[in-house]
Amino acid sequence: MNVFTPFFYACFKMGDMSDEVKAFANLVLSSSSVVALTGAGISTESGIPDYRSPGTGLWEKMDQSVVSIDGFLREPSRYYDYSLELYPVRKAAKPNPAHYMLAELEHRGVLRGIITQNVDGTSSGRRLRDRFMNCTARLDKRYV
Repeated sequence: MNVFTPFFYACFKMGDMSDEVKAFANLVLSSSSVVALTGAGISTESGIPDYRSPGTGLWEKMDQSVVSIDGFLREPSRYYDYSLELYPVRKAAKPNPAHYMLAELEHRGVLRGIITQNVDGTSSGRRLRDRFMNCTARLDKRYV
């Protein structure tokens, strides 16, 4: 069953998708309940840098301890400087096709929630607000 709509064709060049990606997309779209797990990569297309990408990741430009709780408690001004520096980038960011696809899945009643570590707000501004979980804990992959 092909459940792709004109929306999905507009977001992606369907002819460029592998058969495996098409099969996965059809599986998601034909499911009755899906939860999305997202990370910083979903927002890089919106202009928000992630932390680990070689050459552009924020960790190449700053000390990771700035955003840790220990670093914040030691020197909160460093965290606030970091936050203020990125604020214009985050404020100017607009949802990208991945965000719109999540919104479409939610609109169809398929997407039941989003679990993310993102703090940029691009995923949480829709009706999912009551089913949106911002996960700041690191989980060992053995238990996920």
